[in-house]
Amino acid sequence: MLLRPNRESKVFVNTTVKEKFYSGKGEHMCPKDGWVVFKNSELMCGGLGKITMGGESKTGLMYSLIRDNSVDIATRCMLRVSKFSSRWISNYGMSIGIGDVTPFPNLLIEKDNMLKVGYKKCDEQIQLYNEGKLTLKAGCNQEQTLESNLNKELSTMRD
Repeated sequence: MLLRPNRESKVFVNTTVKEKFYSGKGEHMCPKDGWVVFKNSELMCGGLGKITMGGESKTGLMYSLIRDNSVDIATRCMLRVSKFSSRWISNYGMSIGIGDVTPFPNLLIEKDNMLKVGYKKCDEQIQLYNEGKLTLKAGCNQEQTLESNLNKELSTMRD
């Protein structure tokens, strides 16, 4: 129903995907349901996972929808999957506590230290700029060099 909502729909997906949890033997009879087969938009065997749904795989479901049909059809399928997921979660319950999203204390300390070091490097670059001692990059004036240096440092901190 998620791929082909009615019989008049001309959406057909035929793909085979090896999921991350594939046992390595048995293909269609994989005990972990890791071998996923869609034939004429019907799930014949396997369990849907990230790789099947389209996690950077050229055999994934979304890629197959786009390749064999259109972006519009893939978008409509994604919408149906999101609505289904939302309703399933609301019907069967899904909870998340503050403990599930709170980082470990040592990670907070490491993050704080990394930010202090990064901001200190930025402050040093700004001070060099104000003193006129900033080493210029090729093809850049002082402002462009400062901006480039700060962007590099802030991007490193963010990553």
